[in-house]
Order: sequence, then structure tokens, then C-alpha cells
Amino acid sequence: MPRRLRLFFQLVFSYWADGVRFGANSGVFRSMQPQVLEARLIKDYHRVEKGLALPEPRPWFGQAVLQRIAADVERYVMSAEADDQVLRSLRAATNVYASSWSEPPPWVKDLVIRINSATGAAVLHEGDGVAGIEDYEPLVDPNASDVVRRALRSRSSLRNFSECPVPRELLASAVSDALFSPSVCNRQATRTRWFHRDDPQFLVCLKHQNGNRGFGDTAQWVGLITYDNRCFLTPGERNQGYIDAGLFTMTLQYSLHAQGVGACCLNWSMNARQDRRLRADVTIPDHETVVMMLAVGYPAPMARATVSPRRSSATVFLNQ
Repeated sequence: MPRRLRLFFQLVFSYWADGVRFGANSGVFRSMQPQVLEARLIKDYHRVEKGLALPEPRPWFGQAVLQRIAADVERYVMSAEADDQVLRSLRAATNVYASSWSEPPPWVKDLVIRINSATGAAVLHEGDGVAGIEDYEPLVDPNASDVVRRALRSRSSLRNFSECPVPRELLASAVSDALFSPSVCNRQATRTRWFHRDDPQFLVCLKHQNGNRGFGDTAQWVGLITYDNRCFLTPGERNQGYIDAGLFTMTLQYSLHAQGVGACCLNWSMNARQDRRLRADVTIPDHETVVMMLAVGYPAPMARATVSPRRSSATVFLNQ
């Protein structure tokens, strides 16, 4: 078969496989799946938060959103997979909404009672607030600004790792920092799995990635970055997981960098067949899509990095 024709079929099959995975697991066709209900609840209570954060919120906006939250949460709590944190958050957001203006209309009272009842609390007690709105705090300390900018400009991909162990607790701390990355409607679909160099899965992952030769096996950890398709609800969100996971991984690297740990993104620009080979060797649920891997470790003494010149801002800032 001619090479161009072979590449064409690989392209078509890979797009088809991606579409099947998204369609089979997302909320496009499985709107009552518990994880899809959860994603819709997060999206909707975040819509309430966003409305309250506007300069002049319209009193009692979003009646349809509140009605949908009430109906969805009553279904969601019937699942053994219901997440208490999600329930507390949506309860907090709706109670903040109900107390944001004067006496709420009857429909608000009725919906808030339904939501509080479904989430297991008739009243949100003081101190339970885990959602809603808060004062925006800009970074105004000029010294802090300089530190942040130096950190942004000093990070480089590391390909020369030391034997110094990186504690799992440090990775967990960096992942916690990365959770503050933007994600569509705060749905936080990114997932990570970490394999230490003593774990047989460490080399298995690296075997399936084509850009780590000569350094990958010297890292302390390899991370597998994926996103959960069940967090997305419409055909228009079919690529959103890549955006969210990319933002998450960038924040993760900056957190590691701030703690003296280096990292190197390992691309997963693979076709469907290569993706299936990885899944045959590493347990990855079908509802997750692989985005990239990440090699992590402390830098070796005298480690070097690529200069990697950046484009001039004029090539990027097009309407200067």
C-alpha cells in the first residue's frame, strides 16, 4: 500500500477511535450516568457562582439552572459513587445564592429545600461554605511578581536526572497545586497515575513513548496524564480535555520547579493502534484519554538544558 494511502487510513481510523471513545463515555449519549450527572452538577453550581461574581448580578437569575440542579442531585445521590465534596459544594453555592438578596421568592425556597434535603442537610451550617464567591485578591506584591516571572522564565525541560529520590508526598503536593489550574466550568477532568522507577510499569510506559530514549529511564517517576471523558457533555467539548489537561500539567511543572524538581513532558502523539498497545500493558479505563507522560526527578549535578529560543512577541501578539 502506498505510504500516503496508509497514512490516510491511520488518520481516519485514529479520528474514528477517538470519536467512539468520546461518544461512548461522555454525556452526549449517557446523560444519566453518575459521573456525567456529577459533571453537570459541577457545571451548573459553577454557573451560579459565576452569576454571583458578576459586577451587578440580576436578582434570582438562573431559575432553569436551579431546577436542573435539584432534579440532577436527587438522581445523583442514589448512586454509590456520589461524592460528598460535590454535594457540599453545590449545597453551599445554592445557599449563598438564596441569601444574596432580600426575601427569596417561593420557587427559590422550594428548590433550596429540595437540594438541601437531597444532600443530607436541611441547613448549611456556618463554616461549611466550600463554594460560592469570595473577594478577588490580585497579586500586588512587586517582589512576589518578580519571583513568579523569574520562575516562569527559568523553567526548562530536564533530561539529566540525579539518583536523589523524589518523595511521593512532594508529587502529591504538586498535584494539589495543579488542581488550581483553570478547567471548563471547574469540572477538573484531568487524572494522573505515577510509576516509580522501581515499579515494572515505569519502563512499560516509557517503552510505548517515542521521545525519551537516552534519559527517560534515569527519572525517578513517570506520570501518565489523562482526562475523563465523562466530565464532558456536548460534541463541542470533544477537545476540551486536552486543553484542561495541558493547563493542569503546566501548573504541575511550575510547582515541581518551585520545589527544585525537574520534569520533561513526553508527548503522546500516537495513532489509535499505538494507544491500544499502551492500554494492553497499562490499566487505563476506556473512559479516559491519554494526553502525555511526564518524566520527573531532581537534576543531576552539572545538568544541562536546551536554550530553546522563543519567538519574538511580535509573531504572537499579532495586533500590537
